[in-house]
Amino acid sequence: MDSMSNLIRYLIIMLIYSTSGKDIWSSPLPKMVFVQGGVFKIGDMRGDADEQPVHAVHLTDYHIAKTEITLLQWKAYCSTAHRAMPASTAWGWIDHHSIVNISWDDATDYCKWLSAETGKRYRLPSEAEWEFAARGGKLSKGFLYSGSNDVDKVGFYKALSSELTQLVAQKDSNELGLYDMSGNVWEWCADWYANAYPSADEVKDPKGPLTGRFRIIRGGG
Repeated sequence: MDSMSNLIRYLIIMLIYSTSGKDIWSSPLPKMVFVQGGVFKIGDMRGDADEQPVHAVHLTDYHIAKTEITLLQWKAYCSTAHRAMPASTAWGWIDHHSIVNISWDDATDYCKWLSAETGKRYRLPSEAEWEFAARGGKLSKGFLYSGSNDVDKVGFYKALSSELTQLVAQKDSNELGLYDMSGNVWEWCADWYANAYPSADEVKDPKGPLTGRFRIIRGGG
């Protein structure tokens, strides 16, 4: 058996082993959570101009990763795909912390690798999919942060993290069982950035502008 087959076998074994309890962050492949589609209001009239106008969005069913991608998962990708690791942080690499210092293109290439390795389709979430999932999807209780009105229960931020990345899934999850949607590290979305939502009309599965200069990041760091 060649080295590629050995690595894939190892990944599968570790994925099966790590799908329960606190081992969820140890999987070399992301654990995915089903999100039942529905209609929700995206945006915030109290926010900045690029969060307006608030309007209804209809999303079909999709899946999203239970945690942010970890360094351990990124190492598995780089090893198999023969990619160089990104520049290290000032505090070094810690396996079960979120991966950082990657570009939008890096994140997209990772999704393509996952698709090729597993035979399933992986991609970055749209901004609307990210926000719906962060709010708790159809199970949303209307919390201020993703999973709670108390940010300390669900998210790491500057004063709470010593400005370092943190181990994923230490805080409480949101209504869908997703972790760190508020804080820890910023998360890439598929969309190009626009300085305002294009329409106040209800739209289905929006993908954002066709072109742009910047890509969307969500979640806070």
